[in-house]
Amino acid sequence: MGSPSTRCKSEERSILIVEGVDDCHAIYHLAQKNKCEETFGIYEGGSDEGALNHFGGLLVATPNRKPTFMGIVLDCDEGSIQDRWAQIQAKLSPSGYVVPKTPQVEGTLVRPPSDGMPTVGVWLMPDNQNAGALEEFLSRLAPTGAVDYARECARAARQKNYGNYKDAHESKAVIHTYLAWQDVPGKRLGEAISAGLFDANAELAHRFIQWLKQLFPETNSAHAHL
Repeated sequence: MGSPSTRCKSEERSILIVEGVDDCHAIYHLAQKNKCEETFGIYEGGSDEGALNHFGGLLVATPNRKPTFMGIVLDCDEGSIQDRWAQIQAKLSPSGYVVPKTPQVEGTLVRPPSDGMPTVGVWLMPDNQNAGALEEFLSRLAPTGAVDYARECARAARQKNYGNYKDAHESKAVIHTYLAWQDVPGKRLGEAISAGLFDANAELAHRFIQWLKQLFPETNSAHAHL
């Protein structure tokens, strides 16, 4: 088991790059529920910019550092899917990758342009079609009625000036409201997945896991323990 400072800073040759620690833990535990957590390591960049910079850096890294399989998961809560996709294209195109004009609904996979370059996968939260973040993804793995009621509560709290979250952060307020009702209240997102508070077999979760399995072959063993 890695220490808190290293468990989301993997340097495996099969690597999934994410924005932050919450993304790292949530994705690891979702993969663990589906028995594919051993096929890749996770690197959290600390922000969307940090994740993109690490992604771009590995594309031009020396052969002994360049991954064999590399994925990136990014939120789209501060802009449009098109803007985020343009950032991905700007990283991949100079290295010779032929990138689709739009992200694929099932998660994008891009073949390496030459020997020694990684196979690349891209997932834009929540579903490669709509702008959002990890929390929108998780809201579709939670009971619909509970999510709807948590949203009512969060909005009511803001209307009464008990809260001041931004519109772009509503999904975060909703998910953490939902988690506040559980025993133990306020679990971290990864722990909540392990505890069964999110359905690891939901349609969107299944789609995401299938993308991971296609990107990272089962013969890998990255030992990305958290």
